[in-house]
Amino acid sequence: VYTAALNGAPTKRLITLGDLAFEAMPTHPELAPVAATTSLLLADADRFALVLESASGPGVSAALRQATQVFDSVQQERILKHSMNKAPASNAALAMAHLAPGLVGYRDVQELLFETLEHRELGSSAALVLSASSDPRVQQRLDDVAKGKGLAAKRAALGRGGDE
Repeated sequence: VYTAALNGAPTKRLITLGDLAFEAMPTHPELAPVAATTSLLLADADRFALVLESASGPGVSAALRQATQVFDSVQQERILKHSMNKAPASNAALAMAHLAPGLVGYRDVQELLFETLEHRELGSSAALVLSASSDPRVQQRLDDVAKGKGLAAKRAALGRGGDE
């Protein structure tokens, strides 16, 4: 509710409030929605990515949903990659769920998702995104990976509708 009051606030105040909320997040995680909202209102993808490193709670999913409307594909890709490398697994998985489907057509995002199939905490999320792709090359590669051994093969098989 209080984040809705930020709409229309002057840019300088948004920056100040965003900075204060971001700095206080380690001891006051309830300020994460304020930090995320100011990042979205300022269209600051880098700040938004940093917020995802320490934000938690149901507001993360809502903020990521909004991010798909605010940031262009290049910015979304940067947020996705940053989240997958720096954010807690729960936030990285949410970033994958919200951002990756619209980016799976990009070769480097595909590669990152295929590499992530082996990841203990994020592999299932990667498999879900890849399996939803309509690109026949992605589907063929999932089939090829599923024929192998190891965790990536199991995840690829699940993504293709097979058993573990």
